Amino acid sequence: MKKINIFFLVLCCLSFFGCEEDDKVTMLDFSNIVAPELEKVLPENFVITETTNLNDEVGYVLWEKGEYGYAASVTYTVQADIHGGTFEEPVELVSSTTDRAVITAKMLNNTAMAYTIESKPLTLDLRLKAVVSSTGGDGTAVPVVYSKVKTFTFTPYIAEVPVKDALYIVGGALYGWGNDKANVGKDLQPMFAADSKPGEKIYTYTGFFKSGSDGFKIITQAGNWDTCYAYKGAGLMGANNDGGDFPAPAADGYYTLTVNLADLTFTMVPYAEGATAKRYATIGVIGDATPTGWDSDTDMVETLPHIWVIQKINLIAGKTIKFRADNDWADNWGIGTTTNNIPFGVSSNGGDNFPIEKGGEYLLVLNDLTKHYMIIRTEKLP
Repeated sequence: MKKINIFFLVLCCLSFFGCEEDDKVTMLDFSNIVAPELEKVLPENFVITETTNLNDEVGYVLWEKGEYGYAASVTYTVQADIHGGTFEEPVELVSSTTDRAVITAKMLNNTAMAYTIESKPLTLDLRLKAVVSSTGGDGTAVPVVYSKVKTFTFTPYIAEVPVKDALYIVGGALYGWGNDKANVGKDLQPMFAADSKPGEKIYTYTGFFKSGSDGFKIITQAGNWDTCYAYKGAGLMGANNDGGDFPAPAADGYYTLTVNLADLTFTMVPYAEGATAKRYATIGVIGDATPTGWDSDTDMVETLPHIWVIQKINLIAGKTIKFRADNDWADNWGIGTTTNNIPFGVSSNGGDNFPIEKGGEYLLVLNDLTKHYMIIRTEKLP
């Protein structure tokens, strides 16, 4: 009987130590984690158009799951960056806990809008971010791992980005009082702006103003006096023709007129550099978007000193243009510092070519004093 009890005690002890061994924490070797592998992104070269239902499923992303050495609960997120980017601020398209995720046209289009404002082929780099929701056996968080990058090209549909409207100066202090559309670029002198954002309500014009009793007004729509901005007193203006003519300066010369439509204020200050500024014999536009391509310039007309205009020119979509002086590359002007650069902006000497997204008839204006420009389709002129 005693032998049986001793044997039973030994069995219990072995059982106890066996359970204790099973309850020990198992340390995970994070160095052996195998990252997921991005296999396919479909459809390739998909084109989103104006008629595409953005909610439609258009394809999928397929991947090989990562390996953690145990049954980990993993969430996989498809991340995107512009081709060649560093993924410092990636766009996240979709997440899944399986080995695939459905892609909709809306996902693609929304992602594209982080990198382009044009409806043309866009190449992105895609990768998977793998996150384990649980911790390792010792409570340590499992590292986030990423797949290798896979390149994906598609064409988004970007609706036309709203931009600020054109604004004109009219009056004898500049050119004349002709207020019809035929006078855009002549009596109706376009004002300029630093960028095209519609929320920015500041316009400017630097040029030669004549003294005398004949002043000017600010026109919002060709042929319409009722909606113009008028003079209300020193530094103030009224909307809807509430006021009189802006007075001409006391002396002939170059001035910079700046108007703020948000608070209905204006300033007009002398521009001393105008009197000694370089005068060009010709300034033209050149590029594969123009009728003569890169072979020759299409000359602009100097309607007022240093203000160069082409009232109507047909430009080709998907091509580019530049301004240049005297049929030479010594002085040529392209995109400046702003990214929202059409129809308004300030050009820089030797800057990149201006992209022409939509083809058609354009009005082109360049102020060679300040390098402000306007590149706008005539159908968009008010």
